[in-house]
Amino acid sequence: MQNSSRQSTASQSSKDAAQLFAPRELKPPVEWAAQNCLLRDNVSELPGSLRLFQYAHEPVNSLVNPRVQKVTLCWGSQSSKTTSMYAGVAYLLSEFPKDTLWIMPSAENARAFSKGRWLPFVEDCIPLRAQCPLSAATGRIDSDKITNMRQEFLSCTLTFAGAGSENNVKSAPIAYLVLDEIDEIDPDIRLAALERIKGRREYKIIQTSTPKDEVGGIWEEYLYGDQRRYFVPCPHCDEMIELQWRQDGPDGKKRYGIAFDENAKLEDGTWDFDLVARTSYYRCQCCDGKILDAHKPGMIKAGEWRAQNLTAPPGHRSYHLNSLYAPAITFASMMVNWLQASGSTHGLKKFIQGNLA
Repeated sequence: MQNSSRQSTASQSSKDAAQLFAPRELKPPVEWAAQNCLLRDNVSELPGSLRLFQYAHEPVNSLVNPRVQKVTLCWGSQSSKTTSMYAGVAYLLSEFPKDTLWIMPSAENARAFSKGRWLPFVEDCIPLRAQCPLSAATGRIDSDKITNMRQEFLSCTLTFAGAGSENNVKSAPIAYLVLDEIDEIDPDIRLAALERIKGRREYKIIQTSTPKDEVGGIWEEYLYGDQRRYFVPCPHCDEMIELQWRQDGPDGKKRYGIAFDENAKLEDGTWDFDLVARTSYYRCQCCDGKILDAHKPGMIKAGEWRAQNLTAPPGHRSYHLNSLYAPAITFASMMVNWLQASGSTHGLKKFIQGNLA
């Protein structure tokens, strides 16, 4: 009996040791975020569990790919660009904690963002909250170490900085660099920030923006990368298509991707916007099929990213997404906004930057 008991104890000890030294089973970042992260209504337009749209899955999951060092998001408005950043940064800080620098256009932007959106997000994210040091006096998160501009977590430090001065971004080396709205950040400041990861073998650069100009900034960074675009299946012909503002139709001629009743243009050259809104739809460039907003969720769920630049430097994934894909934006609202904006150069520029990216 004693020998049997000893064997049983030894067997259990071996199992315990195996479990102790077994590699961690990590969930993909997107699954981890859905399980661990919440968004308050003052943080996101879609409060609740952080569930990313399908087109955000690959960019966020790529952050744990050891072969990817840089992720560039050149996305239009309402496409969940910021929410995707929440998920990616939260996962890295929780599961692979390393010192991080998050740069925004100004110190005021950074402070307001951290106080109003990021820190509430940290409080609601159980793994990140567990990384926060507690005050010995109150038992709550130590407000001396977790501040708006600098958060000294137990395993790493996250620093927010404005891009107003090179001094703001010069400090100790970092492993993760977040460049938020880089088109509003001076190129010299960006270069100074990149010096912070110089010499590291393992690092991540996450950069996002809606483009401001055709030269420099996020658009140039997108062109440097592998230029991924999101293709979705047409509900009528099943061809994989890219949702485009201007497209080549089945006859090869250029046209707008969104069509509407031609009677919406009145004799005096103005528009019946109500008729435009009621009759707008996207037309498939392959079969001319009528694609409605109701088709979009299924199309996005079945979509896939395709790299267009096969000679890009290894390790740089760049993603372009216009607002036609955004579930919250309808084809009708896009066309109405375009017609309203087309009366001024300033309006057209804002539409192209914000919606077409």
